[in-house]
Amino acid sequence: MRLRWTRALYPALLLVVLTAASIASLVAMAGYTRAVLESQQNPETLAALQQVFPEATFYSFDIDTEVYTVYNNGRTHIGYAFYGSKWGYISNITVLVGLEDSQTIRGIYVTKQLESPQYWKRLVDKNFFDQFDGIKVADCNLERYGGILDTVTGATYSSRGVVAAVQDALTKIEYID
Repeated sequence: MRLRWTRALYPALLLVVLTAASIASLVAMAGYTRAVLESQQNPETLAALQQVFPEATFYSFDIDTEVYTVYNNGRTHIGYAFYGSKWGYISNITVLVGLEDSQTIRGIYVTKQLESPQYWKRLVDKNFFDQFDGIKVADCNLERYGGILDTVTGATYSSRGVVAAVQDALTKIEYID
């Protein structure tokens, strides 16, 4: 009688053991995967993303679309970012554009420019870059072209270069949800 009970219980016990082993394996693999992903985080890239998303602690990058997906400490999705580049007055201007969603710009961060210091200082002093914060993508154009952005007098070409670089980055918006 005892033998029959053991044989009847064997399949159920085997199923429990296999399920437990599978769960343990998945948990271990998830920890390993997270460790691998976190080890691939470039500190300079994360620092640049934090200029637009101060709460960013993690990102993923799609090499095919060149789109960064940005996450906070709780691994909650907080936005997207992409680079754009266009010519200013005397140099190529490269910007990182952050989006809250597919329609709202979170902000921009200029990562590279070699414009004349006196012209660039005018952009900084006049808070030119702040006008990108929170605007709709559809409004991201100069006023004379139907947008809401204004150039800075005395640094018109540099202003136009920044706007053009942002618009270049926004061409990648088609790759996000």
